[in-house]
Amino acid sequence: MKNIKTTESAGNKCGTAACIPDYLIPGTDFGFLNGSGKPILYKAGAEKLLSGLRLNIESLVCVSSLTDIDRNFLDFTYRCSVRDRSGTVTGISEGSSNSREDCFRLCFAVRDVNKLTKEQYKEKIKTGEGKWIRRNGRWAWTERNCSGSVIGMKNFIQKTAQRRAFVGAVLMASGLSDSFKQD
Repeated sequence: MKNIKTTESAGNKCGTAACIPDYLIPGTDFGFLNGSGKPILYKAGAEKLLSGLRLNIESLVCVSSLTDIDRNFLDFTYRCSVRDRSGTVTGISEGSSNSREDCFRLCFAVRDVNKLTKEQYKEKIKTGEGKWIRRNGRWAWTERNCSGSVIGMKNFIQKTAQRRAFVGAVLMASGLSDSFKQD
């Protein structure tokens, strides 16, 4: 495997815990979620690792899919294989995604800020029906707004399963599973 110049990450010394290649950009190629000490590798970072280590995707195939319109349910599982220059498979991973995951069920849309009292805002935050988010440098009020149908999200759910399989296979092939976690 090609040598990777690394930098210390989150106070860890290379060789003992997390080593991150210096060509990966924080916030673009990897990031931290909810104060986690171990960074999450994004698809962009996995693509850079694939290129930097001269690895190739051998396959990315759907091994299972379920579309149940009556139950408003979608489920996809993909398998990704990565090989090195000699043709040896060095990483295999499956990634799944389904419409019951919170990231697909809990949709929020920006709403007019002047419609509620301070107490109503607090109540909506407490019940999970609303939240403040930072958008384009400004604070915006959002409220839960989910359509009853997930069929329109089919492509997004499918791409999420593909991305999870790809990132997992690249982590395995690069030997950086101890440095990153997956979302």
